[in-house]
Amino acid sequence: MGETRNNFKKAMADVFGLDKGTAETSGTPQPAAQPAPAAAEPKAAPVPAAPEADFWQAPDYQPPKAEPELQLWTESAARPLETKMSDETFISESTVIKGDIESVASLYIKGKVTGNITCDNNILLSGKVDGNLAAKDAFVDGGQVQGNLDMRGDLVVQHNARITGDITSSSLDLDSTVEGNTKTQRKAVIRANASVSGNLTTQTLVVEEGAIINGYVSMTDVKRRFPRAAVQQPEPEDK
Repeated sequence: MGETRNNFKKAMADVFGLDKGTAETSGTPQPAAQPAPAAAEPKAAPVPAAPEADFWQAPDYQPPKAEPELQLWTESAARPLETKMSDETFISESTVIKGDIESVASLYIKGKVTGNITCDNNILLSGKVDGNLAAKDAFVDGGQVQGNLDMRGDLVVQHNARITGDITSSSLDLDSTVEGNTKTQRKAVIRANASVSGNLTTQTLVVEEGAIINGYVSMTDVKRRFPRAAVQQPEPEDK
């Protein structure tokens, strides 16, 4: 009986491919051992390419900062003028000029000028001028003018500026002191800190609470002054 059992185990080992030792010790067939997979070789991390060096720049080189562009402002002092002062003549605070000035480029005046100024572009004034000013647009920021101002466009006067003379402009935004007559073609805005000693002529007037006007105010309307001509209707023909 024992020999028959051993022969059966041997036959089963031959059928399922088991070794003799395993067939003798275990009553259930065992699968053949599989070889262990080879370990994958680790991939080397890519080396980042070195940045190309610029031969003309030093390691601590810093590009120069662009200077802020000078801008004028319109009636509400909130939007830049269409023509910016990209090409301007600068008169420093320590500069005194005696004589008339005629300029095609814009003028930035921080010093003192004794004489008339004629500019084909814009003027930004924070200094002092004893003479008449004629320009396209002007922004008087704390400056002083003893003379007449003739502007083809907008005029802004603020920050305790003082003008002694007559003003002619397309529009006016005033928040300072003016001693003279003022005439604007379109609109005049008189701010709360403004003081006008003279007659004021404009088409549209805005006066804030606190403003002072010592003079006559005349408001003209171009449409009323130049009404559309009446069209004569042809008379009906007699039948």
